[in-house]
Amino acid sequence: MKEQNIEQYEKIHIIITFLYTVSGRGNIHYRGQNLSLAPGQLCLLDCMELHEYGSEQNSEWHSIWFHIYGSGVASCFNILNPDNTFQTVDFNDTKAVEDLYKAIIPHLNSAQLSDELEICSLIMDFLFQVLLKFQLQNPQGV
Repeated sequence: MKEQNIEQYEKIHIIITFLYTVSGRGNIHYRGQNLSLAPGQLCLLDCMELHEYGSEQNSEWHSIWFHIYGSGVASCFNILNPDNTFQTVDFNDTKAVEDLYKAIIPHLNSAQLSDELEICSLIMDFLFQVLLKFQLQNPQGV
């Protein structure tokens, strides 16, 4: 594979970590910032960029995370984190995050196109909800 093709592949196939705090607090170091992720907050991290996260010292942190990818996911990531910034979203709907996770699980090990499309639909619908909440919280930023 030519170097140019590899670069194009990497740009299209950005892999994002979706990270949501259920309880406790998490610390995140990403893009030169140290942020605390409180219950109900979520963020998206580019897996190809250096990042660290973990629980605050002497505390437990219950989080839900998974990797997502695709051009639609990359677009949502760039809307939430423009110009190499890093932002969290006050989502405050643990049930919705848990429901998304539970809805995706049955489709994960399938090679069927219908399952792939269902996963895409579930993730994009959810990310649109995240973007709407983000826009309400940051009306000047979107």
